[in-house]
Amino acid sequence: MSATTKPSRNNPSGWLILFGLVFTVPGIAVGVSTVRKIVSGGADAKKIVLGLTLALLFVVAGIGLMVWGRVAGKIAARNTARMAEHPNEPWLWRDDWAQGYARSEWKPTAGMMIVMGLVFLLFSVPMLMNFPGGHPFRAIFVSVFPVTGFLLVGLSTVAQLRARKFKNVRFKLAGVPCVIGGKLQGRLEVEFVFPAGTTVDFSVDAVRS
Repeated sequence: MSATTKPSRNNPSGWLILFGLVFTVPGIAVGVSTVRKIVSGGADAKKIVLGLTLALLFVVAGIGLMVWGRVAGKIAARNTARMAEHPNEPWLWRDDWAQGYARSEWKPTAGMMIVMGLVFLLFSVPMLMNFPGGHPFRAIFVSVFPVTGFLLVGLSTVAQLRARKFKNVRFKLAGVPCVIGGKLQGRLEVEFVFPAGTTVDFSVDAVRS
């Protein structure tokens, strides 16, 4: 008895683009209002920085959501076509699996971390300008945002350097599909030349089940 997997028809790209507009339009409005105040000279430095920071944060978030929506829509359409073509062969739903290997996920992870880090840093600008004094717990709470932002940017930089050094890393599978409950066998292929006797730590995570 064979089990048939039905491809999902849900495509969130339209909602992402709509949410992107919800963020972008107020961001542009805040930016225009702040620029007008700068021209007229009717705002102090703190209000100007706060307005420009909020405008940039909203516009970047909105544009990011709209771009993500377009990309997600194309990926969803491609995945749906593959699922429909191979409903009973999920190991053919990804191009790397279909070719007998699993690619690394360093670059997407690093990209997501640096985006989140920059968002935390932008969000912390108005909070640092009104840094609470006196109560230590408020200061700790405000400090969490810039510290988290710098930490995410640093981790992303390390991941990018690793991806550049160990470029085109792939795990060549001994057989596709792998046997459930059996051993996962294959070899690690990388363009970087390791010195003789080097020990390599390799981990495999189940990102889809």
